[in-house]
Amino acid sequence: MIDASFFFCETPECDVVYYAEGGRRLFDKDDLTVRVGVKERDDPVPVCYCFGHSERDIVEDVQTHGRSTIYEAIKDNVRAGLCACEVTNPSGRCCLGNVQKAIQKARPEVPAVGLHRVRAGGPR
Repeated sequence: MIDASFFFCETPECDVVYYAEGGRRLFDKDDLTVRVGVKERDDPVPVCYCFGHSERDIVEDVQTHGRSTIYEAIKDNVRAGLCACEVTNPSGRCCLGNVQKAIQKARPEVPAVGLHRVRAGGPR
């Protein structure tokens, strides 16, 4: 039987997913049947477990639309009570924070074309 008090390890470099008080490991990545997004580097890296979205999906969405339509769709589904993050997400938390992080990673750096520096007090 597993101790009911366990914690989720968010450290990407660590193979431990769940541990007990005192740091005793309960489950490593290899013990689970689902990929743990924060622990993965290779596609597909899951970010939304309820609706099946990966980091790659977010990147493609942002490239296609210039913004994330996936984020809005997930929010709408959450409002409608259609999510089950506490059961499907290995962290037991809502995925929207991870989705937002994936969106930030997906946004390309936009160069400041045509912008120039203006001195305080205006041009001289």
